[in-house]
Amino acid sequence: MIYEVMTLLMQQVEIYLDEAYEGLDIKLELGNVAALELTGGNEYAKTLVNLINYQEEGTLRNVPNYTEVNGISQLENPVVNLNLFVLFCSTKTTAYSESIKDISKIIEFFQGQRVFTPANTIYLSDSMDFVNLGNFKIYADLYTPSFEELNYIWGSLGGKQLPSVLYKFRIVQLERKAVIDQAGLITETNQNINNI
Repeated sequence: MIYEVMTLLMQQVEIYLDEAYEGLDIKLELGNVAALELTGGNEYAKTLVNLINYQEEGTLRNVPNYTEVNGISQLENPVVNLNLFVLFCSTKTTAYSESIKDISKIIEFFQGQRVFTPANTIYLSDSMDFVNLGNFKIYADLYTPSFEELNYIWGSLGGKQLPSVLYKFRIVQLERKAVIDQAGLITETNQNINNI
């Protein structure tokens, strides 16, 4: 599910850039910024989309997960609701001004579309299967780390800071269909107090 969400968001940015800025050459790619030196770095000049952290949305942890199947109530573990922290990083180090422009356009896109649902999302069906996403609702929030947090982030990513923007995407749901318990449904009640 994390991969599907990141790919979906990446595709939405690319669709917007193709429509809004004809002829603009911004290539987005899932990739680890920390591995840039190993993969050739500046040769590719792409905008890397890097999952740097995730956290469980604690406020939604204790929601019971019951479903009804053929007249039987089934209890499953609660859905895991995740917030993804995704770094968009331009690797055009030979043209620093172009990198800043690329990041600005990504911020512009998410400013214009902060909520993603099946109704407002364009699927590129030939690139991947989005069946696992189901009925989703993802919120995009610009996340601005403090200077200390920024130092830790770039220190763990190799120390070489590049033009980038960090977004927090809420709420990505992960669920494995595993039934914990089953019971029949209550279909009628006896309202006679004498029988109690």
